[in-house]
Amino acid sequence: MGGFAQNIGFANAVAAELWAVKSGLDMVWDLGVRRLVLEVDSEVVLTMLRVLQSNRDFAVWHEAILKDIRSLIQRDWTVVIQHVYGKGNMCDDCLANHALSLPFGIHRLGSCPKD
Repeated sequence: MGGFAQNIGFANAVAAELWAVKSGLDMVWDLGVRRLVLEVDSEVVLTMLRVLQSNRDFAVWHEAILKDIRSLIQRDWTVVIQHVYGKGNMCDDCLANHALSLPFGIHRLGSCPKD
């Protein structure tokens, strides 16, 4: 279906992964996907998302983006959130590195970058 790379500028790993989750959820919703398995390799982000999915409050520094993600998850669809180990998520790491060479913002990709 494609993919994306997003240059968000300077951010910590948790913020970068949360932005990737939000952008990915936005994209797959727009593509008409209504059953989704969301894989994340950060245990911290996984915990945050599971707390959001359980509808409990989660006061953190990333409150605004978590609020956006909560509203996306609560739409009329099925989102299963699961952990994937870093080695199983090599494509994600390659896209994150590729994003550093791109202008600020989100870039939809129809195929895998050559690098």
